Amino acid sequence: MSFIRHPYFPHILYGMALTSVSMNLTSQRKSTEDERNRMNARISILESIKQQLESPDALSTDELERLKNLAKKQYEGMEATSETVIDSKDEVKWSNIFRGKKPVEGDTTMNKYEKQDIETLQKELSK
Repeated sequence: MSFIRHPYFPHILYGMALTSVSMNLTSQRKSTEDERNRMNARISILESIKQQLESPDALSTDELERLKNLAKKQYEGMEATSETVIDSKDEVKWSNIFRGKKPVEGDTTMNKYEKQDIETLQKELSK
């Protein structure tokens, strides 16, 4: 325990703590920005579908199908990519932690607002 009395020990400890906090905040900022971009993409797809449905002109079925598929992919894409998340069946290893991979905590479920959006989209498309 003589390393605790070393004169540089508090500096090393504080340096590690600051580095850890800054890495965590950077990760949180990036995940928040990614989520905001996903929401903006969903909103723009739904607005485009709304404009297609409200227009008096003949609907382009190909364009409408393409937008519906994009919206479906957006909602189905709620699951994290395999690059950033590991399966919960796998063991959590230090190498995964240093790479930034996080364990999956069960099935990803949609919140009530996403379910409402899907229901309204299905109602609009079924008209």
